[in-house]
Amino acid sequence: MAQLHCGVLTFGYDDSIRLQDTFNRKGFYSINLGDNAQSIAIRHTYRQLGFSQDLLVPINRDTLASYSGDRAYLIMNGVFNDT
Repeated sequence: MAQLHCGVLTFGYDDSIRLQDTFNRKGFYSINLGDNAQSIAIRHTYRQLGFSQDLLVPINRDTLASYSGDRAYLIMNGVFNDT
């Protein structure tokens, strides 16, 4: 029987036209540190539930639709825009 993998969201900001536009206009852009804090909390939760680090699988939120890695349960929340 295959091991249960647990997904942890990562944030690559891949193909983010909005961030690129902001950078082009202002010379910088900002990100939401809350996203990363939630991923840290999920890692902690998995650890508290007894899952070992080697069962955790990083999954990029920004390319989630094309994810092709190990099957994994993924705890996530967030705001998804059509922009």
